[in-house]
Formats: sequence, C-alpha cells, structure tokens
Amino acid sequence: MSFTFDLVPAFETANPNWLVIADRDKQQWTKRSDVRALRNKVMTRNLLCQGRWVHQIRMDKHALRQDPTVNELVCGLLVESLVYDAVREALNPQEALRATFAQGARVLAEPYMGLAQDDLTVKWGQDERHMVVAFFQRNLQRAEEALKYEATGDPAAASALWQEVFAQKLCSVLWTSLGK
Repeated sequence: MSFTFDLVPAFETANPNWLVIADRDKQQWTKRSDVRALRNKVMTRNLLCQGRWVHQIRMDKHALRQDPTVNELVCGLLVESLVYDAVREALNPQEALRATFAQGARVLAEPYMGLAQDDLTVKWGQDERHMVVAFFQRNLQRAEEALKYEATGDPAAASALWQEVFAQKLCSVLWTSLGK
C-alpha cells in the first residue's frame, strides 16, 4: 500500500483560518485555503460525537470503495461533508451510516458544496449524478432494513444487509470497535 500527499507553499492571511496557496496550474498565488477552518470543524464535531465521528467517516468511505465507479466520482471532502451534515451528535455506527446515506440520497441530485468553497459535484454528468444518488439510495434502503432487523431481534438478517453495504464480513468487528 502506498501513501502520497501534496505539499503546497502557503502564506498566512489576516484571518487565522485561511491561507493563500499557490495555484500551480496558473503559476499564481491566488488560491485561498480554509484547511484550518475545516480542521477545527472536524475536531469540534468529533468531540460532540464522543470521538466516533472520524471513525464513522471512515466507515462511509469503506462502503464507497465497494462500488469502484462511484468511489472514483466521490471525493473524500464530499463524504466528510455528508457526514458533517448528517451526524450532529453521538450516534451508533448503524444510525450514523443510515443518516449519511439519507443525506447523500437527499442532496446529491443537485450541486452540492458541503464544507467546500465550490460545488463538489461539478465534474459529474447527469448519468454520473444518477449513479451516485442510486448508490446512496440503495445503501439507505439496506441500512433502514438492517436497523429494522436489529430492532426486531434478527441480527443475522441485519448482518447480511450490512455485508451487502460493506461487501465483507467485518460488520460485527466494526460495530464492536466503535462502541456498539
């Protein structure tokens, strides 16, 4: 497994949450970055959610990886934005997934900025947008069904649905490691 990252020179601005960064394509110092403001939002939300929020983002990203075409279209900031909009308090992982899938199904049919400065879906054509929304709708339906099975005491049926979401047999490990 490899890991890459991008270093970009930056200058401070009068606002401590914003930096001016290089636009390498245009060879100008005109781009603004709110990376510090985003970091602060993430830290605050994670604290409000008793440290579960960042893990729940990872779960959503893992679900996305099960559909390579959709995964290619959906950037990490879009997933983080959906979870930020959907999960505002400590929820168990199943409820957080349901809420995030519902948010994606609800908002991604239109342009969506989320936590970004620009539309995170601007590069999508109509077919791609439909594909992404269908992914969220399909997983929302699975999550809602799984939660019903959990509530009625059928963990095997619930687990089978979560396996469809994650395409792996690690649901019980995920729930246990995240505190339910």
